[in-house]
Amino acid sequence: LGEAIDHPVKTYSSGMYVRLGFAVATGFDPDILIIDEALSVGDQYFQKKSTDRIVDFKKQGKTILFCSHNLYQVRALCDRAMWLERGREKRVGDATDVVDAYRDTLREEAQKSEPADRRLQEKPLCWIESARLCSSDPTRPVRIQPGDTLALEVWARFEPEFDSVPGIAVGIVRNDGVVVYTVASTMESVPLLKLDGNRYYARIVYPNLQLLPGHYYFNVGTTDEENLQGYDIRERVEPFIVTSKGLDFGIVRLEHRWENY
Repeated sequence: LGEAIDHPVKTYSSGMYVRLGFAVATGFDPDILIIDEALSVGDQYFQKKSTDRIVDFKKQGKTILFCSHNLYQVRALCDRAMWLERGREKRVGDATDVVDAYRDTLREEAQKSEPADRRLQEKPLCWIESARLCSSDPTRPVRIQPGDTLALEVWARFEPEFDSVPGIAVGIVRNDGVVVYTVASTMESVPLLKLDGNRYYARIVYPNLQLLPGHYYFNVGTTDEENLQGYDIRERVEPFIVTSKGLDFGIVRLEHRWENY
């Protein structure tokens, strides 16, 4: 507070109140330190001093109760977290798991539309029969980590009247509707495997899939050689969850390197 420490407290701003309160609380040696959004006020110098003091307390093995909406700070500072909703306990557990669950809920609330199966043909000439994730994990949804390999099998039917090269399109979508990546077999001139009758099969493999934590699902559809038309689109099939203890955030982990020259 500098020279303002000698001014009447009634002249302090809300930020100055927080500075004073934080200084008093951490100036002692408490067994339990309770902090409520203190890191969101003040200038960068104060925020840096506050963070350093909290980290120092943590290194000493002190108990810290940190209340905040800053999910990155909760994940970085806390070992365990409690998610409160309307004053009631919603979830308690590992801080990473609770923060990821909270983020996913916010994304789902932003994307309230129901999954749809859209057949854009009056007389169906092709359609998706089924799609299945290849995983030894019997639980659903499948859980993976960044860098794992993920594979999806798709079966489709194309009638003889379908006058084009049969294709299957596959998209990965986050649960808030953000499209991560979409590609079709016909874009890359990959023929489908023809099975009995008019059935076709394709398996798409994503090696070293660098998605960051969140809930995702696949959209699959039938397409043609020009990739201008989706004929039968199935949304939100085979959901899966990505988990990680890392602190990087976003949608994907991009290959990169740091240089100092």
